[in-house]
Amino acid sequence: KNTGRRKHSLHYAFPFSDEWNAWMAASGKWMTQTDFAEFLEDHIVDVLPAPSSTDLEDDRFGNIAEFARLIGGKWAGPAELMALSRGLRINVEQKVVDQRVLNSGEARLTFESTHTNEQGEPLSVPNLFLLGIPVFEEGPVWRIPVRLRYRVAGGSVSWIMEPWNMQETFRQAARELAELAAAETGLPLIYGAPTT
Repeated sequence: KNTGRRKHSLHYAFPFSDEWNAWMAASGKWMTQTDFAEFLEDHIVDVLPAPSSTDLEDDRFGNIAEFARLIGGKWAGPAELMALSRGLRINVEQKVVDQRVLNSGEARLTFESTHTNEQGEPLSVPNLFLLGIPVFEEGPVWRIPVRLRYRVAGGSVSWIMEPWNMQETFRQAARELAELAAAETGLPLIYGAPTT
């Protein structure tokens, strides 16, 4: 920054937190049951207790509550996630119905897959959990909902975790730190790269 006759320059890279890096690296990748269990075991301290419906009425949850409502969210806390990571017994019943009308050549193929638990009851697996992690090193903790899905193929279960709205969380966290720096230094806040 050029301030009159004196030149001052400060560069701070705002490094991401270890927690942010770990969850971003795992985001959107299908994991085997073993990989899922190992990842959760290493990072379970980042998982917040499942929010109650009363918690979700709090304005601070705003978009999180709406997102959960839209996808029919069923929340898990740390204990439920660890139980899932240790194994899930799923009975899969598959039906294929092939209907053909020989006169017209019309065909309809229907594929139905039903997942039940050991007692034969419909399986209800949580599809959301809540992270509490800093975006930047030594920064404040942000609540980030994570969508959890599973697939059964070849007799094994795979898992995928997809943190929701990570880019918006990043933008808000960066804006908050920039405004804090401006307030504490008394200098104007300018976004963009410095000119040479």
